[in-house]
Amino acid sequence: MSEAIADVNSKINRCTLCNNITEEEICDICQDKSRNKTLIVVESPLDVFKFESASPLKAHYHVLGGLINVSKDVEIHDLFIDTIKKRSEDYKEIILALSPTLEGIVTANYIKSMLSDKKVTQLAQGIPLGAAMEYVDELTLKAALENRKKGNK
Repeated sequence: MSEAIADVNSKINRCTLCNNITEEEICDICQDKSRNKTLIVVESPLDVFKFESASPLKAHYHVLGGLINVSKDVEIHDLFIDTIKKRSEDYKEIILALSPTLEGIVTANYIKSMLSDKKVTQLAQGIPLGAAMEYVDELTLKAALENRKKGNK
């Protein structure tokens, strides 16, 4: 069993472009020339899998490997943030798809300041589908109100 785990670990690498997990030097997503000029910045490879399963966007990704977290000594140099600036030159839009936590907000703000000359958007935040209003906290309700969409003309 331990040999099988060691074998799997020896075959798994990080993509040299996006930091996603792959068996090659460059992952299939980064090699796919049919993808559009949108870069989605995510926290982990699991997030890439979720977007690939749920989104028809056909974007590229940039995996940070975590979020800035001062209380856990996770700083900018511990993450794959330094390569975003150079990498963003090839993209029309950068979508920040980070957790709406304090750490996610701090990380997103840092990246936005780095990319002030680019079109940077964030995922909408708000009330999840199927949630009862009585259980929605104030911050979520505030975000939902700020990110509301037009229902009709």
